[in-house]
Amino acid sequence: MGMVSTFLVYRGGTYNELTKKNGEMKLLLQRAQEAMEATKDEEGWYHVGSYPTKRPSEASLYEIISQMESAMYDVQVKLRKNGKKEEMTA
Repeated sequence: MGMVSTFLVYRGGTYNELTKKNGEMKLLLQRAQEAMEATKDEEGWYHVGSYPTKRPSEASLYEIISQMESAMYDVQVKLRKNGKKEEMTA
C-alpha cells in the first residue's frame, strides 16, 4: 500500500494536511487522543463511535478531530456575530 494522507477540509475551501510534522496539527492529534483516552472505562473499553471497542481505529480519532474543529468553527461564527451586534449598538 502506498502513502496515505489525511486532510481536514474547512468551509470556504481551505484545507490542512493532518500530520505530526505540523505543530498545530500535532497538537490537534494529541488533544483528540486525550479525548479518546478519557472515554476508556475500568475494563479497558473505549466508548467512541457507535460501539465500545478495545482498540479504537484511526477513523475514530479523525472523527473526534472533525467534531473538535466543527465546534471551534461554531464558536468562531458565534463570536463574529456577537461582535457585529456590538458594533451595531455602539
